[in-house]
Amino acid sequence: MGLTHFPNGVSTFGYPVLPPIPFSADSIYYYVDSINGNDGNSGTDPSQAFKTVEKGYAQLRAGHYDTLFLIGLGTAFTIAASINWSKDYTNLVGITAPLQTAQRVRIT
Repeated sequence: MGLTHFPNGVSTFGYPVLPPIPFSADSIYYYVDSINGNDGNSGTDPSQAFKTVEKGYAQLRAGHYDTLFLIGLGTAFTIAASINWSKDYTNLVGITAPLQTAQRVRIT
């Protein structure tokens, strides 16, 4: 992913601007986009995001601080069955447009 510019001179080099998230030397970041994603994608770049939370969760490795980012695009993520989040040292983070109201990442 290329250089990404935000107002006020912030450049992210394609990575989300977020508060500190635990990571290790071999952490992997995966992305889920319920509108534009595809479970056949690699999931490791927002433009190659998975479609379902289940697929993203299946890729996470316990003990490596892997992170699953849910890209909120105005619709809730619907899962077929409950997920028992049992992988230690993994993270789930919702990311949305930088608006003060009406932007949320929901799982139903």
